[in-house]
Amino acid sequence: MKKINRKKISVIGGGTGTYTVLKGLKKKNVNLSAIVSMFDSGGSTGVLRDEYGDLPLGDIGKCILALADEKNEFLIGLARQRIQNGSLNPHTFMNLFLKYAQNFTRSVSDAIEEVSKIYCVKGRVFPVTTDNSQIFQNTMVINELLI
Repeated sequence: MKKINRKKISVIGGGTGTYTVLKGLKKKNVNLSAIVSMFDSGGSTGVLRDEYGDLPLGDIGKCILALADEKNEFLIGLARQRIQNGSLNPHTFMNLFLKYAQNFTRSVSDAIEEVSKIYCVKGRVFPVTTDNSQIFQNTMVINELLI
């Protein structure tokens, strides 16, 4: 029996562009890996970062959803739900799910792996770093750090 080697494709990035590319590539017969930026500081991710010092897992969640088995309509829909009121505003279910999975597993990488299993992800999702890292967009902040 002839062994078929599938092409290996890694997508590096985050946000909507990475989500869109992964969603399309998932339909091909390839081995997919997503290497996801960990520098986001906006929206739900930013709030979790500021309040708890958590790593920004929003783009990780988007990549998991892009690679999720489409048969998981309920779980995919649930993950996208944004809580609109109370103390959980403005979080998405996926961001909270990843946060608490991380608390349970005690590792970002293990949390990503376990949530990926639940969503029957086709491929692998990796954070570019597990260190708390930020990119400063304000040159004033950079200048103050250099002084």
